[in-house]
Amino acid sequence: MNRWLTFNVLFKFHEWAKGHPTYAILREMEAADRLSAGDFAELQNRRLQEFIGYTYNHVPYVRRTMSTLGLEPKDIRKAGDLHKLPLVTKSDIRQNKDLNRSEVAGKLGSFSTGGSTGEPLVFPLGKRRIASRVACRQRVSRWWGLCVGDSELALWGSPLEVGRQDWLRGLRDNLLSTTLLSAYELNEDTISSYLDFLERRKWKQIFSYPSSLYLLCRVAQKQGRDLRKLDVQVAFVTSEMLYSYQRELITATLGCPVANGYGGRDSGFIAHECPQGGMHVMADAVIAEIVDNEGRPLPPGETGQIVVTD
Repeated sequence: MNRWLTFNVLFKFHEWAKGHPTYAILREMEAADRLSAGDFAELQNRRLQEFIGYTYNHVPYVRRTMSTLGLEPKDIRKAGDLHKLPLVTKSDIRQNKDLNRSEVAGKLGSFSTGGSTGEPLVFPLGKRRIASRVACRQRVSRWWGLCVGDSELALWGSPLEVGRQDWLRGLRDNLLSTTLLSAYELNEDTISSYLDFLERRKWKQIFSYPSSLYLLCRVAQKQGRDLRKLDVQVAFVTSEMLYSYQRELITATLGCPVANGYGGRDSGFIAHECPQGGMHVMADAVIAEIVDNEGRPLPPGETGQIVVTD
């Protein structure tokens, strides 16, 4: 389907029907991309103040925590003030599930982490938060000259996620030119069948775990397949560490750049690589801090733990 029609009509209707203000948020994000550093910092501070004010007024856990510490919303004016608040762990969220729900929240969707660091965390998200994450992905795609409707192969997930592809999701993916292949239990026979499928058409973009795409490219090279003829414009990878040897092989095999993304299911998009090679924090959507073991912010250049305020 025509990419203009898909982006401006079909996908816009899809998001509207789900109650997601995705396009309004995307316009805000792309306007923020054009701001000066000073104006961007002002935008981040204003949004943080609005967020703290909302959570203090409507989220019992936040209100109780701040009141116990003698804090009010006016005490958190910028990212540098967040150290006044205690870190919230997954255990805190599990133990205070009801207290963490906004008193004015509408219908929420249920999500979970992958459980790679232990027990999966189940958490709810509102429609605007979900829309923000969809908009972030479109923002990054448009950095690379792509958008929804450009043919995409997603090498992702497990048989469970692939099995959830009912006829309605299948129709949606077909209309949006997205194809999902399971990255679970990859072996040479499975990868060979995937390569046969890939070579039947052209693909503008690939979305994958670095290790999965690396394995696919290794098998392609071993079998003497020329994947450059697929005309892939960019390979988006996330969810794992991207190593330099993986980037080199993927780039050489597909003949396209690799765009690295960093984020999490519970924290959303945190940072993403642009065509010029920079890694950009989505600082109008998240605040990313580097802290020491006591939660104190570290100066630039220091190594520590990453703490995210979504």
